[in-house]
Amino acid sequence: MIAALLFTTSVSAQQRKKAVRKTSVAASAAQRPKLPIEYVAERNLGAVTDDNKSSKYENLNACTAHIPKGFHMPSIEEWAGIFPLNGVLSFEEDTELLGNYEPVCIAGEMYSFESDYQRNDRICYALRFKDEENLFLCAYRYKCMGRWTRGTLDSGVEVQVVYLGPAFKGSLQTIASEDYWTKNKQKVIRRYFPAPGFKRRDYPDMIDSPGTLAYYWSSQSNIVIEMTTEGVNSGKLEPWFESVCRPFANE
Repeated sequence: MIAALLFTTSVSAQQRKKAVRKTSVAASAAQRPKLPIEYVAERNLGAVTDDNKSSKYENLNACTAHIPKGFHMPSIEEWAGIFPLNGVLSFEEDTELLGNYEPVCIAGEMYSFESDYQRNDRICYALRFKDEENLFLCAYRYKCMGRWTRGTLDSGVEVQVVYLGPAFKGSLQTIASEDYWTKNKQKVIRRYFPAPGFKRRDYPDMIDSPGTLAYYWSSQSNIVIEMTTEGVNSGKLEPWFESVCRPFANE
């Protein structure tokens, strides 16, 4: 019923060329692009705070119908611009992973990137969106927040991003320390994703796994973002269950 799902997709040569052309035009205009993290709404649909009791639980159709004007339900490829969806975002391993292939959709265009990860206890640093242009190149910091025990209000994943761009000459080790993020705190773009659990169709008045699990809807029917204390990946949830939604801006 609910199982892990590896995220895979392919990007054609024509799409890659189109992506390079688009980034080249933007680079020549000396204007940094809007980053994937900047399309994400500040909070979950219906939420007024970041804690695990504020989010609204709805099935996929209801969530889609209630998204406000100017926003939409993100595709799984758009979600890939926030979280890597092939199992590399782990909070339980202390390892380095270089050259991770990542197809990502940004503003309706597919891109082919490589990214590097330094996975530590509760924090994962990443140098993401490397390609020939490096126009979207960003430093990411993922932190597993809170206690992740049943009923807690403070469990979630914090995502921080600093734009680097083509001028960056460092490596993963440049950004993989708390000192870097302290020095660059004024440049940080932040989003927080709580872990409020979900509701089963057969028990609509009971919240399942509050504080220990989250499923975020995508536009691809039963494919969701699955968030646990172990890490973040893509997963499956039948669309008639009730879970939470994070809208993305249209532009």
